[in-house]
Amino acid sequence: SAAVRSPPRTSQLLFSPRKRSLMRSVAIATLCSLALSTRVIPPDDAAPLLKFQADGISETYYSLAQQLSQVGGQASLGWLFLLAALEFSPTNATYIDPIVNSYVRSQDYALALSHLLRAQDALKSSGSTTGLSMLKSYLASLDVVEEVKALREVADSPDPPPDNLPPPKLTLPFSTAIARWDCYHQYENLKEEILVFYDAVIRGYHIFKGEKKAGSGDTKLNHDFYDWQMKPLKDTGKYWSGFEELPVFHQIQRIFRAAAYRYLRTVGISHRDAMLKSQSRTVVWASVHTGRSHHGPHNTEDSMVGGVFYVKVPKKAGSLLFSDPRGKNSVMQAPASVPTAPFHKLFQVDPYEGLLILFPGWLVHQVAHSPGLDPSEDGYRVSISFNLNGEWAETVPAIFDEVEVDSSVHDYNVHDEL
Repeated sequence: SAAVRSPPRTSQLLFSPRKRSLMRSVAIATLCSLALSTRVIPPDDAAPLLKFQADGISETYYSLAQQLSQVGGQASLGWLFLLAALEFSPTNATYIDPIVNSYVRSQDYALALSHLLRAQDALKSSGSTTGLSMLKSYLASLDVVEEVKALREVADSPDPPPDNLPPPKLTLPFSTAIARWDCYHQYENLKEEILVFYDAVIRGYHIFKGEKKAGSGDTKLNHDFYDWQMKPLKDTGKYWSGFEELPVFHQIQRIFRAAAYRYLRTVGISHRDAMLKSQSRTVVWASVHTGRSHHGPHNTEDSMVGGVFYVKVPKKAGSLLFSDPRGKNSVMQAPASVPTAPFHKLFQVDPYEGLLILFPGWLVHQVAHSPGLDPSEDGYRVSISFNLNGEWAETVPAIFDEVEVDSSVHDYNVHDEL
């Protein structure tokens, strides 16, 4: 069949410049402040976007798609942005129509059918009937094509192709290593002793708030609480006395250094270098989040390895989100402050108490809102963050070779231990 063609570029912009600017501002705030995504791992466990948030993001990607050339096939930026818009609003006929029509024109019915069936699944899952007649009309028009009838049978089959190939061995040459440990399984005393540290954090937080002028929002309070913790470190070389006097505070730092050694060895650094680099200068601080606070996308310029240990995680606590580092533009450099498709998705980790997670300092990460979290009833979302000083280049060349996978694909579960 003919090569797949993308839909022609629309000559007239769908939205006025003023409306496009407003939508882009709303969507950027959603991406960078609300920090949620429709495509995350694990998808079934992820906190879903509210509809207005998803619609704002999808409209921004669609507006960008209208302004960019879609000539040049599936890799053109306009086409990729159009697909990104569809991901955030998977049943929107405005996005589905040009994509499906393009594949039908090029007789690539498998791709057309894939998008239609995905939209149908999304409608069933949401319980909505909006757009259902359009989908039925599309599918009915395609079902008369003999090739589509055969594809329908393929799509409905629960079995893979009968090729008898064994599961592959993978080489992952440009890997982003994220490591995690359940410290409460490893250190029996930690779960009880960490409660003392939680009390110290909240005591320090309230002392700090008492010194602040009224009117600061919760997000800014958390940022300023970091500065408050750093002041005695800069002045005396020691942390706030309320932390320093606690044995568990020093135990957590030792655990972090041990984990940093394991992490560095895993990404290919020699034993000697990992021993030395894991003893590099560290900065440690506590973060306190409420239902109204978050931390937008950022990385740590002077850190080889970053880490977080979760002290208190109420049920409605926000997730830790990582941005895809691949592509021409990262989330920190992309046009309109939205990540460039198709590398626009987020990797979500739902924290739990006792979780220790380490990642490269160059990896952009953020903390989502904790909607509905009431500290007076649920407690605060409290974590300890670590930055291990060093060069980004040390964690870039992580290569994993001969990785074996099962014959069946399992859902990723962040609670599984390494």
